[in-house]
Amino acid sequence: METPYEIKRVDLRLGEHKSVPYLKINPAGKVPALAHGDLVLSESIAICKYLADQFPEKNFSPATNTTERANYYRWMAYAIGTLEPAVLEEARRRQTEKDGGKFIDSSLALTPIDVAVSVLEPVLKQNQFILGDRFTAADVMVGSAMIWANSMGLIDQLPHAKNWLDQLIKRKAYKKAKKD
Repeated sequence: METPYEIKRVDLRLGEHKSVPYLKINPAGKVPALAHGDLVLSESIAICKYLADQFPEKNFSPATNTTERANYYRWMAYAIGTLEPAVLEEARRRQTEKDGGKFIDSSLALTPIDVAVSVLEPVLKQNQFILGDRFTAADVMVGSAMIWANSMGLIDQLPHAKNWLDQLIKRKAYKKAKKD
């Protein structure tokens, strides 16, 4: 958004998200959380939508009452309701098998990982970004789950999704956030 911000890292491995000070920010102990003025907000989708609405001049979300806005909502929901659970289930399966345990498959209620990631391929074949030719909060939400999927080699056979993801991680804002 090209506005000043400060990142405060929360180390999950050290349990900082379960510490008393952090639980005052988010009683569920989840990250991320956003402090903006007097507002403290959790849940990545809420944070992305809030920031997009707070800075409309940045054109980070489509105009309300448009079909583009409806698609924006779809992809925001897809990121957390379909894609992220499928990636998490795949990561869980791999870790369980690596540890020699018996994997208890709960994916019957989920979209299979290969389907969840491949849904993006025809969209990104036609578009530079999720909603067309401009970067939006939908790219942030879907991109965060796809970065995780990519780290497991799950999008290697999806050239358009891979290209889109490469564009996202080359963005100045992404590099700055990773560095901070």
